[in-house]
Parts: sequence; structure tokens; C-alpha cells
Amino acid sequence: MAAPLGFVVGSTASGKSDLAVAAALACAKNGCPVEIISADSVQIYRELVIGSARPSEQDLSSVRHHLIGHVSVADEYTAADFAREAAAIIARSPETPFLVVGGSGFYVQALMRGLYPIEKANPVVRSELEGRAQTEGLEALYRELQVKDAETAAKIARQDRYRIIRALEIQASLPNGETLSQIRREFEASSKAHLSRLFPGRAVATFGLRIDRERLVGRARLRAESMVREGLLAETYALRAYWSRPVLQSVGYRETIEHLRGEIPLSELVPAIVSSTLRLAKKQRTWFGRDDATQWFDALTEREQAVQNLVAFAGAREA
Repeated sequence: MAAPLGFVVGSTASGKSDLAVAAALACAKNGCPVEIISADSVQIYRELVIGSARPSEQDLSSVRHHLIGHVSVADEYTAADFAREAAAIIARSPETPFLVVGGSGFYVQALMRGLYPIEKANPVVRSELEGRAQTEGLEALYRELQVKDAETAAKIARQDRYRIIRALEIQASLPNGETLSQIRREFEASSKAHLSRLFPGRAVATFGLRIDRERLVGRARLRAESMVREGLLAETYALRAYWSRPVLQSVGYRETIEHLRGEIPLSELVPAIVSSTLRLAKKQRTWFGRDDATQWFDALTEREQAVQNLVAFAGAREA
């Protein structure tokens, strides 16, 4: 019998983790244990507890979770690593329903649709580009990307250092005349059947939580205040040797590092985290909104309906 595979997506602070746990607990009462795979690119690191909004110890003990606190910030971990490990977890338990939960679009896409056929990171090229960013400025690299691949450049913010450098790094590995945007279009056309090839027989569905900006502001503020109160500053300071790592530029940690460096006062820390949360949420809404097959629910008014639909889906079986 094939067990279902569900994805729970949406913007940060919309309640995805709580929704998945509630559905898993309801399924367990019906004799159908469900396991959760976290698709969160920050929760994957064991040292990032407070700032990653990791599920509570009660939730982690009541429902089996995978890929939370899985690697160290000292390690390199990519969407490709996530897709490979998540797929292995799902494949070795064909009779277990899984819910893949998270707002990291690249992680979800890597598992759901596979990966772009591009070269791995080239440390030599990366180092050269980093040096140029220092001497010439990031804007010069962005303009170069616009010339080489305007379509890709249009999808990247001018201040997004990591993605600009990564796009140019990939471009350097491609044959003359080929662009990342061309690879992306070809990939989109061929990747829709990826999961059915990877997990034959499993029913697949995607469930999304949406939340309006006003309520998100309130949730984001409460979350940020709670993080600061629970020790975000101490957690971040203890990781000062890794402040340059991309994951420490994620929402919450980046602003805390700015405060610890004396760049913003403590009084501005929570508002800064809230502002970054809203920007991230907007990007996530755009990313996940592209999938027309996603079943969307309001995070507040339709939460119970979302739980019921998840339970009905996860408990279904196909011969």
C-alpha cells in the first residue's frame, strides 16, 4: 500500500509547524502515525535553536521529526544535501505517511522537482568573485550579470550578495551562449514528474497557509520579542566565529549580529527583525504562489479545515 506524501508550505510565522504537528497527532489517534521532515534551511543546524524558531521539545517528542538540528554551522549543507537525505528517509519507509514542512523554497523545490543540472560550487571562481565584490562593489557584479543573463538578474535583488555571486559562478561554468535562465526553463518543463519517478505509488499534495500582513506583523513581533527574551543575543554571540556564514545572515541572526557589532541599538533590534520577517514573507508568498496545485488555507480562519484536510490526505491509501 502506498503512503501519501504531503508538503506544508507558506510564509514565515504563518503556523506551518504547529499545523503539521496538530495533523500528525490527529492521525496518530486514528492509528496512522505520520512523520515530519523539516524543510527549513536554518532549523537544519543544531546550534541555531532560538533564532530558528525550532519546534518545542514537546512537539519534537510527540511527533517524529527529521532533519532538525542535523548538522553543525561549521559544515556546508545545501539544498542538494537536503533533497538527497529527505528522499532517502521517505524511500526507506514506504508505508509511512510524511509531511514535508517548511518555508525554504529551494529545499522544497529540490525535493519536489529535483535540481538544476549545474556544476557544484567552484571555490576558485567564488573567491575571485568575492574579491571583485570587495574591490569593484556588488553593483558592478550585478550589472555584469544583467549583461550575461538579464532574465536571471531580474529575479535577484541588487543587494543579494550570495545569489549574485552564485549566479555569476554558475555562468562561468556554462558553455558559451548558454545561460542559467535557459537551464531553468528546460528544467521546469521536465521536472513536473520528478516525485512520481522518485516515489512511485505515493499520492502527493501541497497544502499552504496564508496570513494577511496585519496579523503577520503581530505574530512576527511576538516571535522576535520571545527570541530576545529567551536568549537570542547570547546564542548569536556564542557563534561569532561563524558570523560570516550565509546561514547567520538569515532573519533574526543578521539583525542580532548588527546589534552585537554596535550597528543598531537594542531598542531597534525587534523592529529590525520584524521588518526583515515581512520582507522574507513577501518573497515566500511569491515563491510558493507560483504552484497552482497548492491548496491554500487562511492561517487563522481556516486552520481547523486545513488540519482536517491534512488528516484526510495523510490517512488515505491507494492500492
